[in-house]
Amino acid sequence: MDGDRWQRIMMLAATAALMACLAWMECPPWQRELIKRTIRMRAYRLLHRLARASGRRAMGDELAGRTHEAEAGYSFTERVSRARDRL
Repeated sequence: MDGDRWQRIMMLAATAALMACLAWMECPPWQRELIKRTIRMRAYRLLHRLARASGRRAMGDELAGRTHEAEAGYSFTERVSRARDRL
């Protein structure tokens, strides 16, 4: 029964991916560019929020005297910020 459930989930995911590909191929170039920009902007905003929250958490760790956690937090914040800036 459990294997049948996973098979249905995988078939549903494959069908959805195929439909998305077909819809993408049918879009005119200007609409594809608009979709790409929208996705890029949403990813940018998500990474910005994540970097800001991580930086604040690391700053709190630093002020509380937890230097090891603060260093790890700042390192993560830097990596997220760099990924955001590449978008």
